[in-house]
Amino acid sequence: MPPRLRAFSALAAALLTAQPALSQSALEEVVVTAQKRTESLQDVPLSIMAMGGEALESAGIGSADDLTRVVPNLRINRQAQASATVIRMRGVGASGNSAIDPSVAPFIDGVYIPRPGAILSSFLDVANVEVLRGPQGTLFGRNATTGALQISTVAPQFDGLEGEVFAEAGNYDAYRLRGIVNVPVSDTFALRFAGMTDQHDGLYDNKLDGKDWGDRDVNVGRAAARWQPSDSIDWIVRYDYAEMGGDGILPAEVSSKNSPPDLVNRLGNAFGPLSPDIGDPFDGTVSQRLVGGLDDEQWGLSSDFNWTLSSGYHLRWIAAQRTWKNDQLDGDVIFTGVDLLTRRGLYDSDAMSQELQFISPEDALFGERMDFVAGLYYFDEDYEIGEDLNFGSAFCSALLPPAQVPACQSFPQQGATQLRFDQSAESTAAFIETRWRLSDSLELTLGGRYTEDEKRARFNQELANPFGAAVRAAETGDYDFDDDQFTYRVVLSWFLNDDMMLFANYSTGYKSGGINSSGVATPLIGQRVFDSESVDNLELGIKSTWMGGAMQLNATAYRMEIDDFQDRSFRDASFLITNAGSLRQQGLEMELKMLPTDNLSFDLSLAYLDSEFTDFKNASPLPGCAVLPPPGTPQCPNPQDNTGKRNSYSPEWELAAALEYTFDFDSGMSLVARGDWQYVDDFLAGGSDLSPQTTVDAYNLFGARLTLRGSNANWEVSAFGENLTDERYAIQYFTQVLGGALGLLDTSTGETVMRNYVSAPRTYGVSVKYLF
Repeated sequence: MPPRLRAFSALAAALLTAQPALSQSALEEVVVTAQKRTESLQDVPLSIMAMGGEALESAGIGSADDLTRVVPNLRINRQAQASATVIRMRGVGASGNSAIDPSVAPFIDGVYIPRPGAILSSFLDVANVEVLRGPQGTLFGRNATTGALQISTVAPQFDGLEGEVFAEAGNYDAYRLRGIVNVPVSDTFALRFAGMTDQHDGLYDNKLDGKDWGDRDVNVGRAAARWQPSDSIDWIVRYDYAEMGGDGILPAEVSSKNSPPDLVNRLGNAFGPLSPDIGDPFDGTVSQRLVGGLDDEQWGLSSDFNWTLSSGYHLRWIAAQRTWKNDQLDGDVIFTGVDLLTRRGLYDSDAMSQELQFISPEDALFGERMDFVAGLYYFDEDYEIGEDLNFGSAFCSALLPPAQVPACQSFPQQGATQLRFDQSAESTAAFIETRWRLSDSLELTLGGRYTEDEKRARFNQELANPFGAAVRAAETGDYDFDDDQFTYRVVLSWFLNDDMMLFANYSTGYKSGGINSSGVATPLIGQRVFDSESVDNLELGIKSTWMGGAMQLNATAYRMEIDDFQDRSFRDASFLITNAGSLRQQGLEMELKMLPTDNLSFDLSLAYLDSEFTDFKNASPLPGCAVLPPPGTPQCPNPQDNTGKRNSYSPEWELAAALEYTFDFDSGMSLVARGDWQYVDDFLAGGSDLSPQTTVDAYNLFGARLTLRGSNANWEVSAFGENLTDERYAIQYFTQVLGGALGLLDTSTGETVMRNYVSAPRTYGVSVKYLF
């Protein structure tokens, strides 16, 4: 265990031995719906972290990707394209800018969101967030093979007119404005409206043009209506709209730290006087031609109808329609100071879902020994992906022999290559989960889900300029994919007393296969379709409450085995999905919450992850081995056998801790001081080649917040800072595009020049909130 973790474990042990008499009150009960019922977190036999709206605000969680700071084993990152957002759980996830389905299923108000990029602008008026680890293959919509992320927004209330006005300002000319109002029209009908605008200037510097890049402009609105004509009927209709703009740029630095020793010579030979910046690879500074523009828009309409029958049985019908459109221009995608190649990415998802749940009263059957949740699910999505590659003014002259330059320039430069991928997907499922009370202290949960998936796709890559074959090959094809799976869950829960539960959970998960949507330089003959992914998961856990309710300690040991793992690797200036053998992820997840005194709270979350490919032959070669060397030259393994190696994005240790103290004044006002710490061990942040060049060193992030609240708690003023030490690290590594053509590959070692996207810098600011 790293020294910092040993020190913190000692602190945690000291807090655990605190005298019960120190605490005068209990922790607030956390209520979750992870099993489609409203239950206490401490009664749910799952590895789950949940945070209510107040806890989210205290931690400064203002967007979905901020959750990474407080939930170990959860990682939400965007890449060069905002559409390429990835949600990872236990080291496993899938990017959103392809036709692959997510491994961690996101839900907003019970509605499945098929493309993770759509959650970047959806964090508004949040009531609670539930992070469910491990396969959720029984009760959840689809494809929750390694976890689910549930975001629930606040429903309209009938109590009275109320609302909130919020304003925040920070460095990088950042500001956020938010307004919420709840209007009870009558005793049975209420409306709720929420809106937010969130903007900041660029976070990254470009020496070539002297500009800052990476600015963002987000506007979000939500309206909800609730009708409750009787105690048995509750109907909520929600509409939300969000748009995200800005330049969309996430600059790619040359990773001088992780590149070959003769990096300077290699870059000099390739780029000459326009060689990119090779200083600090994590300072957020580049020297390359940048162009960009982002237009991301989404809207959703959902209906959540709840009907409690006279017998106590409950019917719930969730119907939704969601549309997400993303149009982004980014470049230069060769990442040089020369005008070579820009990319326009187009993503258009129209999804419809219907879910009907039938829920029995608790202990309704077999002599008050059994209850159940059953349902039907249907999902339909039309997904279109487009890519236009535009030749820059120097593309032909820089990359082709002089004799071919006039011919290259005579063909279209804009839209030199054009890809269109159209896919229709249908998923139908039936599920049931039963809970049997074997005794007063022993429960058995049995659940199963049968799913059918159908996908139809057409892939069409055209070359308006034949010299575009250097990066994209002409290819056309129609593809089908069909599969059906039965997934299940078996859980034994033992309630030792009112404050302690032990559980053993065996669950399975399934994620549909599909069709590769990316264009490549070599046609994918027979490789467009990839198979479904399946997961077997065993968990042993404890949920416990101590110190008269002032402390909770929950822990889960797990072993998760994934077959036909759907891996996404970088090849031919594009990302491809392949089934990468078998992967085992196992470890421990632990959450500790303490209230040593009425004014002091302490949170600690820890995750240990042991990752290993148990079978990964024929893996992608190291980047420098992608081409054959001259005869007689040493050649590194092509392909590799990566059996026994650790998966990317799987740090061994992760930790998140928070300490909060409230100072109460005689006037009734209070001052809340909070400090946060996140530790992430070193890990690989690349593709399935598992190149050592993609190693991210361990890092620490610190945050702090100071909040002054009024005597009636109807106003507060806060000062905050995130990443206070300005720790910078790589989000993702990838090889220099066209590295072979530029002479940057080393076929003896497998090394090449690497690029990396960089994390956000230190941010700070102040905020004001008024409640009415």
